[in-house]
Amino acid sequence: MRKLIPLAAMLIIGVCLSGCEENQKIDLSAEEIVDKALVAIESPITYYGEFEESDGEKYKEWADSDGKSKLKRRDRLQQTVEMFDGKQLFLYDEENGMVAAIKRSYKDIGFSTRSLRLRSGFLLELVKEQCELSVVGEEKVAGRNTYHIVGSQNGGKACIGKPEYWIDQENSMVLKIFENYDERQKVTIEYTKVDFDAKISDDAFVFDFPEGAGVNTIVDPEESSVQEAKEKLGKFFQVPETAEIKLSEIIIFEENKERPEFTFDYTKNGQPEFSVTVFPSSGEIDFGNFLDEEIIAAHGQKGINNSNLHSFSYTWMENGLLYTATSKNTELNEEDFIGYLDGMIEVQ
Repeated sequence: MRKLIPLAAMLIIGVCLSGCEENQKIDLSAEEIVDKALVAIESPITYYGEFEESDGEKYKEWADSDGKSKLKRRDRLQQTVEMFDGKQLFLYDEENGMVAAIKRSYKDIGFSTRSLRLRSGFLLELVKEQCELSVVGEEKVAGRNTYHIVGSQNGGKACIGKPEYWIDQENSMVLKIFENYDERQKVTIEYTKVDFDAKISDDAFVFDFPEGAGVNTIVDPEESSVQEAKEKLGKFFQVPETAEIKLSEIIIFEENKERPEFTFDYTKNGQPEFSVTVFPSSGEIDFGNFLDEEIIAAHGQKGINNSNLHSFSYTWMENGLLYTATSKNTELNEEDFIGYLDGMIEVQ
């Protein structure tokens, strides 16, 4: 005759088996789960999804394994559409009737798109660097099994927003994000529907521009040099380097070939201090025509003060070039900021 197992023993066994099973499911660390998500995002996949943000904005998304994607956003007032054809990202704004075209690779599209999957890459890179990550459990999002990852303060580093991520267990796609900055600012972005077996036709990626919509091609800034600035600007003024102040980077923005724009970034002891942007002016500017303009003297020239609560910013014109200098260090005082500008020397 078979012996009966006491009820208490059965409960203990059941709890043990349940716990063991759960532990077997989460056999990856938070860092491993995030690393898998970062690898997965490098390769396009096919899916149809719908997600929404806590501010009420709703999105519909189509993506294909060849890298093409399309996204429609609807808020209470207007609709925007973006489409990526593998080489360019097209952004249509219904309010102003314009289409912006930005040259992008699949690898770089995450910095420009509103797609939760595509932009989650750089978000995960950031949280991996700043925060201590832990797996707090498994949850369902849009009917799919996910790992729930939480970021917390890592030593002396600030874990901004105390982010939480829900990552699909099967294909490592981020399905939900939560960020908590304070009681008044909490952000949730969550897929409410996602179908990885969706049959998406080529017609889904047709982007017919609305009648009358203009197309504005946007050119990204690129790294440059003092030599290139001399060639395209001619004589110009530059803040000289010292033992503390170093010219860290020069960027050229050349959307208009006749009007190249150079930005010179300076650091002090390795930390951002200020920047100076220079470009040819289309004509003389008589500063002071507007009642709210605060007139200042910068590098001995008449200019205006564009400063705000967070930074100093002066704009002036000199020898046909328009200069705008902006502080980058909140501890920089106005006297020292002006000193940098007064010390600018001519580059020939």
